[in-house]
Amino acid sequence: PPMLELVARLDAWLARNRPDYYAHLLPGLTAEELVLFESQLGVTLPDSFRALYLWRNGHCDTRTECFHGNREWMSAED
Repeated sequence: PPMLELVARLDAWLARNRPDYYAHLLPGLTAEELVLFESQLGVTLPDSFRALYLWRNGHCDTRTECFHGNREWMSAED
């Protein structure tokens, strides 16, 4: 499925099944922040990565629960 559809499914699933984790997700990057992020990395990010980080920018650092398994979802700043 297209990435925007997958992001919508992830949004709904997290809201329904992991509401505590969902509440600690950071707001998505703005288009301008995403362009700055790409320039700092020196790369053009894939459209799927851009869609994900426009939706949410990882989870806040104070959150102790992992995204999946022992994996954390890093913010662009991290």
